Amino acid sequence: LPSNGRRIQLQQAVDAQFVTEIVSDVDCDHCPNKHALKKTPTIISSGKFIFVHLKRFECHVEHSNHNWFEEQKEDSDIVVNKLQNIVNFSDPLILPFGDQHKAYQVIATVNHIGTTPHGGHYTADVYQNNKIWRCNDSSVTERRNFDEKGAYVLMLEELSAMTAQPYIIKYLSKQKQSPSESV
Repeated sequence: LPSNGRRIQLQQAVDAQFVTEIVSDVDCDHCPNKHALKKTPTIISSGKFIFVHLKRFECHVEHSNHNWFEEQKEDSDIVVNKLQNIVNFSDPLILPFGDQHKAYQVIATVNHIGTTPHGGHYTADVYQNNKIWRCNDSSVTERRNFDEKGAYVLMLEELSAMTAQPYIIKYLSKQKQSPSESV
């Protein structure tokens, strides 16, 4: 997730993971030269359910000595910041599988409440019987929406081909309209 605290669409965050990247100075297995190559992440197959882990924390090392090899000394501090992005995942997520696409809908989330990954409280939201339920230790209560700010892990279920088709067509038409835009 971007670290600027803005509201983003889950589809945008996932699409950013499938961008083709140019990697330069790669050693060739067949000759002594170095070459550039294109690297494109792909999904080969999946089951009926998939899990998406959202990066809700960013870490960086602050230290007084700027020598790379000195990072492990005691004068280093690891700073962890919780990203405050609100992730909208009300629309189905469209994932590429080679030349085809599948649509998935969020059916459950694991939520983190707290400012660091070392502490806090976890809850779960579950979609069942057209309602969202918050599971919180010893209580279960009905909610209006999923927790878009605290969702940490998403469980998605594949939509049937008939249900998914309009979303896939809409997604592909947007891709054709703005192929050069990136997240």
